[in-house]
Amino acid sequence: MLFVIDDKTGDLLVPKMPNWTKIDEIISSRPEFKTQVLILAHSSVRRKLESANMHISMLYQSYKISQTTTAKVKVDFLNRTMFDNVIFNLSSLLDSIAHEINQFYQFKLDFKRVQMDHIGSEYRPDCLRCLLDKENDDLAAHLNWELPWRRKNQTTNIDSWYHDFSAYRNQVMHRTIYFLFKTPGNNYLPDDPTFLGDEPIRPVFDENHKPIFKSHYGDPIQEHFESQRELRSYSDWCLEKILDVTEKIYGYLIEKV
Repeated sequence: MLFVIDDKTGDLLVPKMPNWTKIDEIISSRPEFKTQVLILAHSSVRRKLESANMHISMLYQSYKISQTTTAKVKVDFLNRTMFDNVIFNLSSLLDSIAHEINQFYQFKLDFKRVQMDHIGSEYRPDCLRCLLDKENDDLAAHLNWELPWRRKNQTTNIDSWYHDFSAYRNQVMHRTIYFLFKTPGNNYLPDDPTFLGDEPIRPVFDENHKPIFKSHYGDPIQEHFESQRELRSYSDWCLEKILDVTEKIYGYLIEKV
């Protein structure tokens, strides 16, 4: 199979990234910001977003491969590989932005210690997010809302898209997502990415004992797959969500510099 790659691949998302572009102009025009770390981190964000977008396009194309007996294994491999690449790129770009925050806020954290998530479960002076929390500004509030801290032995249940996204990232980083629920034309991710398919997959029924559908034309909801995260639509959603989060981060960084 030949994948069709848009001639504008690598530049398709730039029109949706006005704040990224403004920061790019600031870095280019102000000598104090022309450090290799900052330049590389900033360019990496765009590259990783565009890469995730390209792999989503390839994911859609892989669904169009004729489902012959010999092709099924290859299609499954392609679907999973493209999804993994989307998750890898979207999660790693957040760490690239963390390097930019470190530079603009002049936290002077060791290059090797910078990451977007909190380090550990308690306050640490070498943790970017902990230092940012001490600033108590709009950027800190934005990150705490969108990328909340998951502490060990946390007693309150925070329903966060980012915790779910991070769980998929951790799974594909160390192990494959073992079980996908497949219907004609769709592949659904388990709500718990560590699910092994060792429990019955049964429809979820309403009070009248009728199967529940999430949408009028969709598949019935199944146990362990209540969120109905279809491989393609969830990839699309994650790209748009993280693009929105990053653009707002850059908006606050523009105010900072």
